[in-house]
Amino acid sequence: MVNGINEMLNLLKSDVDRFLNGEKSDYMYCEEILETYGSHDKNYINRTRLCYGLIYEVSEIQDKENIVRELFAEEVKSRRNESFQGVGINLVLLTVMLRKYEPADSQLFENAKNANFDCFCGYEYETALYKFKLVKEISLEDAINLASDMHLTDYVCRFVDEFKENIFCIDDWKQLKSFSNYTERMCDRELAVTNIFNYAVQNYSRKNFDFYVAVDDYIELLADKQEYKKSSEIFLEFSDMFAEHKSYELGARLIAEYPESREAVWKVILPLIKAVMQNIAPVKCIPLAECADIMGDKRLSRKLRKMYDVKMEYIRKSVGK
Repeated sequence: MVNGINEMLNLLKSDVDRFLNGEKSDYMYCEEILETYGSHDKNYINRTRLCYGLIYEVSEIQDKENIVRELFAEEVKSRRNESFQGVGINLVLLTVMLRKYEPADSQLFENAKNANFDCFCGYEYETALYKFKLVKEISLEDAINLASDMHLTDYVCRFVDEFKENIFCIDDWKQLKSFSNYTERMCDRELAVTNIFNYAVQNYSRKNFDFYVAVDDYIELLADKQEYKKSSEIFLEFSDMFAEHKSYELGARLIAEYPESREAVWKVILPLIKAVMQNIAPVKCIPLAECADIMGDKRLSRKLRKMYDVKMEYIRKSVGK
């Protein structure tokens, strides 16, 4: 296991050496406009690898302080301009490194705190306590998270495969489910979600929230695999649970994608939609309106579309203030 981590960390030497040799452009803030997310820092992950390379000192570094200061300034630019906002791992890593040279009440940290709303709410530079483990202390789970931070997918998958060889309990299956978001492999997700579902059926009460999550995840998995008959059967089997949690999203998806169960599923989710009507987020209004169109409920469709227009107008006015 340690050999695998050392091998992964050695990849970072090229990033550190390039930066030290003056080849900095790939590590500085660079705006990229994405259709889905808007303004994005094209070099964010490059800077993540560089930060970890500095932390684990994969190359000999003569002037670490100035490098950290320079990267910190770039990270503040990134946080200020990122449409998705967020604090991000880079700011955490750079803050811990900069705390060695800069007092907690520094204007630099204040600049980062005010970079965006998420930073203002969640960036705690005064008590930055992120602890870096020695390589020999890094666990398998740590290695997976580290590889994921740096988008080193081959290593993520390699470490997750090792993790799968030592699964003993439900918490391990839940951990694998989380890791499947990193590997993006259907086989990992299917293995985790299926085993969690089977465990829940055998061990949890239907009133247990973990049971609801297990069922919800399993139905979604089946739908993603286009096993619509089975997914709709399970949805209807546990319809009382979806009613209790006022959860209509999966039902709406099944109506859109699987005609055979539409009438039965609609009977389940229609009262739920009406019950939470005023609290439906704008992003869900149009898909639900399209669902209502499919089921021939034109009045509900019009109401949802009008509600979308009203809520979006309110958002636009609020942003414009």
